[in-house]
Amino acid sequence: IIANGDIFLNKSVITTGAEEAEGGNIHINCQNLKISNQSEIIAKSDGTGNAGNITITALSDLSCDLSKINTEAVWADGGDIYIDTGKIIKLESGEILASVGGGSDTNGGNIDLISKYIIMDDDSKIYANAFEGSGGYINISSKVFLKEPLGIIDASSEIGIDGIVEINSPFTSLSGSLKPLPIGFLNAANLIKTPCEVRVKDGDYGSFTVKGRDALPIEPGGFQISPPVDF
Repeated sequence: IIANGDIFLNKSVITTGAEEAEGGNIHINCQNLKISNQSEIIAKSDGTGNAGNITITALSDLSCDLSKINTEAVWADGGDIYIDTGKIIKLESGEILASVGGGSDTNGGNIDLISKYIIMDDDSKIYANAFEGSGGYINISSKVFLKEPLGIIDASSEIGIDGIVEINSPFTSLSGSLKPLPIGFLNAANLIKTPCEVRVKDGDYGSFTVKGRDALPIEPGGFQISPPVDF
């Protein structure tokens, strides 16, 4: 699927599948890809063939909102998921899964996420899991990777060998740059300047005179020149 502009999926499914042979591959190339409202991109195999692969290339953003990008095999190896965007990969209750449910000789699919910014909220999941076989490999590469505490990244196996999770993103510790606020309160009265009336009584005051050009200044308390009035 190739688009010069954006692709939006809303309650939609893009899928390939097979019963006995290998599942088909899915390639998507666009500017922005938005997957929302329980939409799904899935390459699966229900038999002995491996699941297909999913490759997504977005020049700008990928947003997965309450939706899934999924490769799934019942008895064979899981398919790989490769996502490369120019700016952001954002998961909001979104799931990226490459899982298998077969025997000990099966492997979970691999997941590669590459972008400048990768963001996951608490309800998002990235899985490369297996049941009896080996978990897959998850690689996350970004300049900034933000994950809320309850978001899950997992490449484990239920009873087999766990996979590997590798995150290549700079880590910045804010502990040395943050300071606690003072617990004492300021006295607001100290911030208020002494009223003019009090300063005049104490003889502590100055004066400011505005002079007009080529004219005598108006005396304080003197008559003011009224503006011209048309009758």
